[in-house]
Amino acid sequence: MSVTAEEIVKLFEKDKKSTKKLSELLMTDPEIRLSIINSIIRDVATKDYVDNKFQELKNYIDEKINDVSENINQRINDVSENINQRINDVSENINQRISDVYGIVKASLVAIVVTLASTILTPLLLRIFFG
Repeated sequence: MSVTAEEIVKLFEKDKKSTKKLSELLMTDPEIRLSIINSIIRDVATKDYVDNKFQELKNYIDEKINDVSENINQRINDVSENINQRINDVSENINQRISDVYGIVKASLVAIVVTLASTILTPLLLRIFFG
C-alpha cells in the first residue's frame, strides 16, 4: 500500500506534535535551513528597501509641498498685483478729482478777487472822476 503526499499532509495537519518534530528535523539540515531562509528572505522587506521607500515617499511629499507652495505664492502675487492696480486706479481718480476741485477753487478765487476789486475800485473811480 502506497501513501500519497495528500495523505501525508492530512496526517501532519491532524498531528501537530509530529509537524513540530518534522520542522525541527528540517531545521537541523544546513542546506534545507538555508533554502527555507532564502525563500523567507525574498518575502521580507529589508531595511534598505524600507529606507529607500521612505526616502521616495519623503521626496514625493516634499515635491507636492513645493508645488502647493508655488501655487499659493503665485496666487498671492496675483492678488497683490490686482490690489496694487486697484489702488493705482483709485489714486488716479482721487488725483483727477483734486485737480477738478483745484480748478473750481482757483476760478472761484479769481471771481472773488474781481468782485472785491470792482466793489472797492468802483466807488473810488466814481469819486475820482465825478468827485
